[in-house]
Amino acid sequence: MIGISAPEAADRVAALRITTHFAARLLDIERQLSEAGRPTAYHALLDLLNKQTIPLLQGTPRIGCRFVDEKQGPFERAVASPLLTDLLERGKAAGGELRVYTFGHTPPDHYVLFYLLVDDTVYLLSIRMRQ
Repeated sequence: MIGISAPEAADRVAALRITTHFAARLLDIERQLSEAGRPTAYHALLDLLNKQTIPLLQGTPRIGCRFVDEKQGPFERAVASPLLTDLLERGKAAGGELRVYTFGHTPPDHYVLFYLLVDDTVYLLSIRMRQ
């Protein structure tokens, strides 16, 4: 079970949508952490998402860096995938911005979250665990 809840606050500006791909990536992370003997790290990730990251993205949706689409550096090339390339193109066509936000800076739990910002809606696209 994924276990992400929408924060309950009237002052939030951006709506939040969770994509199927994002949910699948969370399940992958849960499996990886469980196989590594660290199941509580997954619960810590969910807490971090629910209590800090999601409210921050809803309150300040442009906090993440724009995902560079014209001149790709080493980071962009390392995380680029056909899916993200497709999402970038579709996001641009919809007038949105593909953005990346890193969080959980305490090793070994460091995460990269990709999201699409279209008008006042944040679409969570993908999450990756950096080791």
